Amino acid sequence: QVFLQCSLGITAQAALSSTLTLRKMAAVHGYGRLVATPHRRQPLPQRSIKLLGPQPELPDDFEGEAWAKLCAVVHAVFCKEALPAGTSQERTYQMVEALCINGLEARLAERLYAECASHIRCRVAGLASLALAPDDWAGGAGAGVALLEAAAEAWRDHCEAMRRLSLMFAHLDRTHMLKHGVLAAGAADALKKLDECGLHLFRESFVALPEVKGIVLLGVLFLIDEARKEEPFAASAGRSLVATLVAMFSALGLYATVFEPAFLKRSVSFYNSESEQVLQRLSLAEYLLHCDARLEGERVRCAECLQASSIPALLAKVRGELVKAHAVRLLDSGLAGLVEGHRFEDLARLYRLLEEVGELPALRKAWGDIIKRAGSKILSAGDAPEESKGVMPALMELRSKMMAILTEPFRNSSEFALSLKDSFEAFLNAGSQNVPAKLLARHVDELLKKERVGSNDAELEQAIEHVMGIFRYLAAKDAFEAFFKKDLAKRVLQQQRAVGGSGGGGGPSSSQGAGGADALILQRLKAECGAVYTSKIEGMLRDIDNSRALLGDFASEPAAASALQAAGGLEFGATVLTSGLWPAPQPPASDVLYPPVVCKLQDMFTASYAARHSGRSLKWAPALGQCTLKVSFAGGVRKEVVVSPLQALALLLFNQADRLTAGEVGRATGMTSADLSRTLQSLALHKTIKLLLKEAKGREVNDDDVFVFNAGFTHKLYRIVVAQISPKEQVEEEQGVEQRLFEDRQHEIDAAIVRIMKAKKTLSHQQLLAEVFAAANCPAAPADVKKQIESLIERDYLERHATQTATYNYLA
Repeated sequence: QVFLQCSLGITAQAALSSTLTLRKMAAVHGYGRLVATPHRRQPLPQRSIKLLGPQPELPDDFEGEAWAKLCAVVHAVFCKEALPAGTSQERTYQMVEALCINGLEARLAERLYAECASHIRCRVAGLASLALAPDDWAGGAGAGVALLEAAAEAWRDHCEAMRRLSLMFAHLDRTHMLKHGVLAAGAADALKKLDECGLHLFRESFVALPEVKGIVLLGVLFLIDEARKEEPFAASAGRSLVATLVAMFSALGLYATVFEPAFLKRSVSFYNSESEQVLQRLSLAEYLLHCDARLEGERVRCAECLQASSIPALLAKVRGELVKAHAVRLLDSGLAGLVEGHRFEDLARLYRLLEEVGELPALRKAWGDIIKRAGSKILSAGDAPEESKGVMPALMELRSKMMAILTEPFRNSSEFALSLKDSFEAFLNAGSQNVPAKLLARHVDELLKKERVGSNDAELEQAIEHVMGIFRYLAAKDAFEAFFKKDLAKRVLQQQRAVGGSGGGGGPSSSQGAGGADALILQRLKAECGAVYTSKIEGMLRDIDNSRALLGDFASEPAAASALQAAGGLEFGATVLTSGLWPAPQPPASDVLYPPVVCKLQDMFTASYAARHSGRSLKWAPALGQCTLKVSFAGGVRKEVVVSPLQALALLLFNQADRLTAGEVGRATGMTSADLSRTLQSLALHKTIKLLLKEAKGREVNDDDVFVFNAGFTHKLYRIVVAQISPKEQVEEEQGVEQRLFEDRQHEIDAAIVRIMKAKKTLSHQQLLAEVFAAANCPAAPADVKKQIESLIERDYLERHATQTATYNYLA
């Protein structure tokens, strides 16, 4: 050792001398820096120092006396006594160093290990007298805590003793233990440090007493359960006791193999029992808060008392018992209340908890079922005419609420968005698919009528967005188009302005016909379904714009202007409708007697149109027209009433007489009995607008029934629209639309079948059905497709296969 130190010192000084010499040479020659050049290094001379005189020898009894003193020190340390007189930690360290320097470290290590083993085994064996039977923990802590406290104290004393011994025997650790270690029974490798020896001995002694190990483990789990119950005992002293004992299990290497499996199993049992009890007395929202509190408590407990590595496994077990095991029960019991109550915070908590246990599919299904039930309940009110107007606003409100839930609590999940779409499609298309389309078209009609009165652009945009949200779910989009066209025809034709000698107008400007809200919703429909879907509607709006120009050109003609001037304030308007684009009007009654001036203006307009468009012919459809009459009532009250042409003919007769029978009105106007009855009923039997009074009671109209002009009629509005169609006629009109729709669908299915078979030549029945369902632009049932296949076979477009009756061949 001395030789090594001296050699190192000489070598360092020689190197320093060489460096100084090089620096001096560089300074003399003026070099700015040293440049290393390769040269051959001369070997340094080896020097050694030898002790003079003979080496001193150890006394014969040195090892025995030293070990006796060290053994007394070990005993004092383990027994928590003062060190023996004449010894100290420094003196003990010097004795250990002397023994090691003189080659006695191996025997010292063996003796020290044996002495430590004796003390440790004795201390651990003393715990056996305090051990309880496992069942004794059921009645409470009691004497069981004494064992836990004794075990914790024994562990703390052991750690302190090994710490002090490691300091005093540090030289032994460095010189012998690190190189050779101690071979101990039960250890896979030699123990390289004194504290390792202590842990091995304590673990060996602890494991050798299964009753002590088992009761300590059970006691720790009992204290954790008590802490979960939030009892004062567990909250104060119990926590530090648990932390100490868990640290002992961890240091002894028993945490992952002994403590953690038992702890997780006990946690599962605890929360399984608790969840059953808590579910019976808490609502879903309260239970979710309870779950969050439990999870946070376990996370904190793990961080303070246990190992952090147990947190994921523990939380997974707790979630499994509190949430996953009761997922279906939770959803069935309280999800509907959270959704209907718009409880965003609780829904977000439910989503997060179910996501953590992989139960989001169950939540999606339950949410979808709630949407279906709510939507079906709303849609069932559409069968009652008086309640049908509120169906679509209610469905749009339902969709808005569900979209808000999707966006916030459900984090805008694409899977939940698909569930929302599927749920709306399911109940909207479950029954008669034409009903939702008809109700939506009716709602759009009401919306656009209100827009004429005036509304905010942002509100209109939002209302149309709600409409499109429902429209996307409809399978019968062709039905919506048919009903929308029917309502659009009435609405835009009522907006048309007439021209006359006075230059006045009986209605709003026709510029609204092809602009405003109609154009906006048309643009949205076109973006959603394509240009083909909206082509007929665009053609209808073009007819309105073209008719405005035609009417202006007609009024500018001298003959027409003279006729309008001679009509004495009569205003005339005409709209040219392209056949095939507009709903088919009812054929006009040929016997109706219109005023001569009206017939003259019709003939003049027909001639003017024929002069501008050769090869075209006009057919008048009075049923689609309207008349605006200025009526004077008693007391100088003046009103404008908007009526049908037949209603106008009946009302004009009361300019010459105050009382007329139904027969007289019929003969003067040339109306059929059915038209006469409907016309007089609409004028005299309306709930609020009664321009005529019927003297006889009852709804039936007989030829001798007397009608009197209602001179005392009052109304808050100046412009009054008289219902031109009865509910019965409205039903008949809608049935006509559905019949035409059915026929159009048949043609669509026929065309799809022919296109497919022309390309494929031969297909089986099931393959053809699948191809038709994919290609058809309208909803089609298997029975409808089969019916059209039979029709095409009869018309020689298809034939059955000679041997396979379920296969069809295309006939060119």
